[in-house]
Amino acid sequence: MRDYGNRMGIPTIAGAVAFDPGYLGNPLVFCGTVGIMPRDSAAAEVRRGDLVVVAGGRTGRDGIHGATFSSIELSSDSERASGGAVQIGHAINEKTLADFVLEASRRGLFHAITDCGAGGLSSAVGEMGAALGAEVQLDRVPLKYAGLSATEAWISEAQERMVLAVAPADWEALAEVAADEGVEVTAIGSFTGTGRLVLRWEDHVAGELDCAFLHDGRPRRRLRSRHVPPAPVPVAWRAPCPTPAAVLLDLLAAPDVASKEWIIRQYDHEVQGASAVKPLLGPGAGPADGTVIRGVLGRERGIVLGVGLRHTLGTLDPWQMAAGAIVEAICNVVAAGADPDRIALLDNFCWGDVKREDSLGTLVEACRACHDVALAFAAPFVSGKDSLNNVFAWTDRDGVARERSIPPTLLATAMGQVDDVARTVTPAFTAAGQRLAIVGRTTADLAGSQLERLGVVRGGRVPAVDLDACRGQVRAVAAAVAARTVASCHDISDGGLVVAVAEMAIGGRLGCRLRLADVPAMVADTPSAARALAVGCSESPGRFLCAVPADAVDAFADTLDGTTWAWVGEVTAEPVVQIEGFDGAVESLPVERLASAWRGAAQEPTTAAGSDRASTDGSSGGAR
Repeated sequence: MRDYGNRMGIPTIAGAVAFDPGYLGNPLVFCGTVGIMPRDSAAAEVRRGDLVVVAGGRTGRDGIHGATFSSIELSSDSERASGGAVQIGHAINEKTLADFVLEASRRGLFHAITDCGAGGLSSAVGEMGAALGAEVQLDRVPLKYAGLSATEAWISEAQERMVLAVAPADWEALAEVAADEGVEVTAIGSFTGTGRLVLRWEDHVAGELDCAFLHDGRPRRRLRSRHVPPAPVPVAWRAPCPTPAAVLLDLLAAPDVASKEWIIRQYDHEVQGASAVKPLLGPGAGPADGTVIRGVLGRERGIVLGVGLRHTLGTLDPWQMAAGAIVEAICNVVAAGADPDRIALLDNFCWGDVKREDSLGTLVEACRACHDVALAFAAPFVSGKDSLNNVFAWTDRDGVARERSIPPTLLATAMGQVDDVARTVTPAFTAAGQRLAIVGRTTADLAGSQLERLGVVRGGRVPAVDLDACRGQVRAVAAAVAARTVASCHDISDGGLVVAVAEMAIGGRLGCRLRLADVPAMVADTPSAARALAVGCSESPGRFLCAVPADAVDAFADTLDGTTWAWVGEVTAEPVVQIEGFDGAVESLPVERLASAWRGAAQEPTTAAGSDRASTDGSSGGAR
């Protein structure tokens, strides 16, 4: 991503990193790119007689069976057996190809275009010629080196190639544009109108298929799915139960929560100078929710990007895992100022072997969640990707065959819009004296939470999405941000409210006082010793923490009328986070120590060994 995308001018401005033992054999990497296009350039129609033109890089053996490789079970032999499936990219060639396509599009020199992705020319030409058919002279395909067979030229997924449908009358002009941009273009055939796909190699017919059979001839597979929710596990709290302040440093240092600055700084989010809200924000370089980039330099309209990932819930409740991820992505962009009526979604599914009934059952549940949430928020899915056989097999030292499957994982991306990038909101605290408001109701459902991963609690229910409530909260916060009554805003996700407060304090290098007893919560059946922990560390989806200027509190309250919310604290000038429990006791942590834990500085063990880093009675000193 750094050596390719940044070099061709694409800023790396959004992202996340998540950890799970299930990813050891199959590390997952999700990549996405957002572009803009003129409104009148979306229509495409391949016409009879159009030339089949391949543009860009030459074809080699790299990338052969890349698509099938992505869906096979990995093993300890995969590197040796499937190394050739990996494409060899060249960023400069891709940039010149992109420049060529943009200029050819501006001049209207092609009727349709597609990239050579999975399946290479076979899928690109096969899809473009689905209605008309095509005849392709495969020995005309420009090659990186001699020796490729017709099959290899047809299915190679070598990078930096596009296929265009070009009218013969436009061929000469297209070739001139290509020469100006330093791009190789070759006419390798034509779209015939016969309804058949004919492949020739050195004047011999190497393959021929009816297009209707190619696209619709294969009988549809019927797979069986079965989903049996895991048996509920009773809630069990560790004794003695720590306080929220006592676990906060461990939560900030948890792999899923901790700062990813060491990764962010390896990439360039300033390429072409269009980024408006960066991944790290405020004087303390705290984390962003949604990041914002100008669509066009010189204009104030911006694109807001946010991601959601609740991978820890996949094996417990795939519907809630997927729904929670989508809601989190939406909350990220709304917290930055996006209009909730103009949000589009992308899905990236990675699953185990879905030929197995139970694995397919969890996929079906996740797909149901995508359907339900998209309708609830009127947010369409506009793109996506899937990889559905992420299983790693090996033989242990005793000769026993073993395997490890990834947890069911959906990464959700939300794309929003702001009319003025100067009116975006970030999570970092901006001024002392602002009041803190939490929007949304908190529950004590902690299964799959970061608190459970620390070993403080076990079992219970997973955090559940209430679609009606989440939709109302999103719209209320968006209205408050649009009305300029919110100085900073952060969605509440991994680690819960106490982590959100800490991250806002880290970014702003300001402190705050947080009163957990004022949080609207449903925790009546929680043991009294754990009540503050349940409220402070709950990961109930769809909630926000807002910092509101003193002169805007009435207007903010009016905007939030009809939504569950409450005042829960205030921002302070002293850089200390004070957490007041249900019993009135106050524990304090200096922001500097919070930042140190979040950034991964060496820390003493805390929750596991029972040590206490939080001072009491409002003092910021005396902690180990």
